[in-house]
Amino acid sequence: MIDGFNDVNVKSDEGLLTSDPFEPHQGNLDARLDWTAGRRGIPFLDWGVHPGRFWIRDQSYAGPFSAKKQIVSKAESGKSGNQRLSDDNRLEFAMEGHRIFDLVRWGISEQVLNQYLDKERLLRTYLSGATFEEKHRYFPIPEQAIVYSSKDGKPTLQQNPGY
Repeated sequence: MIDGFNDVNVKSDEGLLTSDPFEPHQGNLDARLDWTAGRRGIPFLDWGVHPGRFWIRDQSYAGPFSAKKQIVSKAESGKSGNQRLSDDNRLEFAMEGHRIFDLVRWGISEQVLNQYLDKERLLRTYLSGATFEEKHRYFPIPEQAIVYSSKDGKPTLQQNPGY
């Protein structure tokens, strides 16, 4: 448990109008706070300084802070929903090895991965000549699986295209 949690009340603008004067809390706070919650007088993503009550639906119910999770930044507000979802998944699942399946599902695997390879080829000699082709969207079916799938002497599985 974090020592000192909830020992000090953070100065807030609860009950004040946006036009009322206000100076944000000046004490020591966990640096993660401003990455997760919007507070009046503190920059909110790239939308500018948080004005307080004006940006909160019902301050008497929700309190003086606004959540930053699931908020689209100003720079991203012009992107389509699919592009924002793609960007969010890219960050959320980074280093987990699942991105290839999203790219294949969305039909953009060849474009995205070849664009990546174009740049990386300049930095990594072992990637010279590497390309992502349509056949790479699917894994090959092991030969033994095809053989074992036989029914009445004929295989019921067919190899994926390109293998």
